[in-house]
Formats: sequence, structure tokens, C-alpha cells
Amino acid sequence: MIGKGDMVKGTMAEQRFKIVRAKLSEQIADRLEDSILNEEFVDSEKLPSEQFLAEEFQVSKNVIRESLNLLKERGLLETRNGSGNFVTRPKADNLSDVIGRMIVLDNIDYGQIYDTRMILEVSACKRAAQRITQEELDALGHLLEKLEDRGLLVSQRREMDLNFHILIAKASGNHLLVIFIEAMKNIIEGAMFLKRDMKRWESVEESVGFHRRILSALAAHDAPAAEQAMSEHLSTALKNIERIMQEQ
Repeated sequence: MIGKGDMVKGTMAEQRFKIVRAKLSEQIADRLEDSILNEEFVDSEKLPSEQFLAEEFQVSKNVIRESLNLLKERGLLETRNGSGNFVTRPKADNLSDVIGRMIVLDNIDYGQIYDTRMILEVSACKRAAQRITQEELDALGHLLEKLEDRGLLVSQRREMDLNFHILIAKASGNHLLVIFIEAMKNIIEGAMFLKRDMKRWESVEESVGFHRRILSALAAHDAPAAEQAMSEHLSTALKNIERIMQEQ
């Protein structure tokens, strides 16, 4: 007959086994991550099969699956149906998901979000004015023409508006700035206040006007003017958000 003490011991043993197993899958995931970061496996390269990895690390296939799932969560791996697991690069979505959770858990308000945008995007705009190419100016001009169309759906306008800012970040030549601004874009894009504000044409005309000023300054390679226009644009956007929040 199994006593209560035996049941407790059994439960504790199972818990220890789960902890050891969890650590093992994390260790293997860390080893594979190191291989990816050291380019032993390059972007889009297929990883060896689960069976091969299980034999290589001398663990079960279940442990390998747990390790591969950890790599997917880290944005380093993707599964293609019927083809296997392939190395991939982390995307801005991965970063924005983490930042989004922190915003919710730490009760960060939209004022702080726009302060961050101000720090990142005003700097990006200033740098872009110093190095933007004609091709990049043409792309911004094309987007601006589309934004002036009154017939755009709210979702289309929101996407184009945010892409305008991403193009400026790319023109700055600083890839890390682009990563952070793209992450902020994904956070801003899902905000209900933005969807609501863009239904009002007066807000749209105001935004398009700022975009014209920004593009004009960029085309003139006038860094101070570009910096000022972007700063005023984001400050006005924050005031509109605060007004909408007060109306709710």
C-alpha cells in the first residue's frame, strides 16, 4: 500500500524531473541560439531534423521540441508546414509584443509612449535630412499623395501614415532606430484612439499638412526644419489623443 509520504515523495520527484527537463530544453535552446548567432546556421537555412538533434544532444524528441519552441518564441526559428524548421531573423513584432506587455503591466500612458516617439523620430528625421536620397524622397512623396485621398479607408490611412514614419527612419541610415520605430509602430497601430481620430477629416488634414512640411524640409536637406516639423507633428498628435481620451 502506498502511503501519503510516498505520494509526496513521488510528487516531489516528478517536480524535480520537470525542472531538470525544463532546464535541459533551455540549455539546448541556448546552444542552438549560439550556433545561429555565430552563423553556423544562417538565415533561411533548414535545421537538422528533430531525430538528428535528439541523437546529437542525447535527449528525447520531446525535449528537442520544447527547445525548438523556445527558439520560435525568441524569433529565431519558424516552422514551414511539411518542410521543417528554418532559421529566421527576429522581427519588430517580437520586440513590440514584449514592449506592449510591459506598457500594460507597468501602466505606461500614451504621454510616455509619445515622449519615446519624440526622442526616436525627431532624431531620425534630423539624420534623414542630412542623407536622404532622391529615391527615398520619391517614395515619401508617393505615400503623401495617397494620404491626401479622402476616399481612403481608416485602416489604409493608418498603415500609410505609420509607413511614412518608417521610411524616414530608414532614410536616417541607422538600422537600430528603424527596429525601435517599427516596434513602436506596431504598438501605436493597434490603439483605438488612433482609429477614432483618423475618422475626423480635420485631424487628417492637419496630419497631412505636417507630413508636407516634413517632406519639404527633407527635400531641402534642412535638418533643423525637419527636426522642428516632426517635433510639432508628434506634439500635436499627442494633444489630439489627450483630447479624445478626455471625451471618453
